Amino acid sequence: MHLSSRIASDRKLFLWSGNVVFSEAMAEKKRSGPGRPALTDSDRRDRYLKIRLRDDELTAIQTAADAGGRTVSHWGREVLLRAARRSKL
Repeated sequence: MHLSSRIASDRKLFLWSGNVVFSEAMAEKKRSGPGRPALTDSDRRDRYLKIRLRDDELTAIQTAADAGGRTVSHWGREVLLRAARRSKL
């Protein structure tokens, strides 16, 4: 294995066994291209709720989420919000 460099589209890439280790272009270029567009401030979920669980509790939650075809996060958010809305009645 040896460190080599090559020129690609007049930008220098440093290669280690064929894998890019560092690219000047990467450091300078702002990311654009495929992917999800940025969310608006009102759509972004940036708060966290930490809940301590035992292994059996987490397994039960994961099983329920899987049965509903949801991630644990999505399933938990739905269940908690539904309960919160009911408690206000």
